[in-house]
Amino acid sequence: MFIMPRLQGEAIMMLLRHSTYYLLARGVPGLVNVAALALFTRLLAPDEFGRYALVLAGVGLANVVVFQWLRLVMIRFFQANRKNMESFLAGILGLFLTLAVAVTGSGVLLGLLWPDPVWQRLLVLAVLLLFAQAWFELNLSIVQVKMMPGWYGKLLGSKAMLSLVIGGTLAWFGVGAAAPIIGLIVAHSGAFVLFALFFWRGISPRWPNNEALREQLRYGLPLTVTFALAWVVSGSDRLLIGWLIDEHAVGVYAAAYDLSFQGLTLLLTIINTAAYPLALNV
Repeated sequence: MFIMPRLQGEAIMMLLRHSTYYLLARGVPGLVNVAALALFTRLLAPDEFGRYALVLAGVGLANVVVFQWLRLVMIRFFQANRKNMESFLAGILGLFLTLAVAVTGSGVLLGLLWPDPVWQRLLVLAVLLLFAQAWFELNLSIVQVKMMPGWYGKLLGSKAMLSLVIGGTLAWFGVGAAAPIIGLIVAHSGAFVLFALFFWRGISPRWPNNEALREQLRYGLPLTVTFALAWVVSGSDRLLIGWLIDEHAVGVYAAAYDLSFQGLTLLLTIINTAAYPLALNV
């Protein structure tokens, strides 16, 4: 009779404790990201910041459509595959590399066909950023579902600091729109090497068996549509402004939008990050 209320109380206490951990794990990097945003708006011209914002918007769309479902599969099926974790991670790695090869071909073709040489270089960087960001978020999902808020904070914190230092330095030396993009590529990759590489030691890419793949696709692909529609609401504005007006207007709009949006969404993101793995373990 008293077991269920006690379990509910323990779950609530764990949620509060993990929310506090994630407040630090996401809050401190969030403040660093706001500082980086303020720095880039001062060091980059509006049209350069506009190109940077357009690259982030395009990478965000590609990430949602191509890789987001894989992250959802990681969170959903990680605990269910505790007894055959090596096989599960090998299948995830195999799927990621397959998708990466397909995206590389599309990115190279788009870069060759694009008439503007500035955007040709930015498209190459955009493809690299897409891979680095998608892989980093996949590893964030591992530490989230393993309920390791300390490691979660290390990943986000190191990524935020590396992005600020490297991107800010390159922007100071006049690299332009490519500066924060290169900073993000190095930051995502460096944070993974420092704090998540050990998850994949001894793991070789492997195609998952047909039954597991069907189950993963049935779960992940419908949610991809949902997240893609959410991106249309939150991210398509920059592409529309760039298409209808110009890159300068995108830079002015994105700077004001991002400064307010990051602060408003931080608290809800913390609660969701803490609660979701607890719900899967109930």
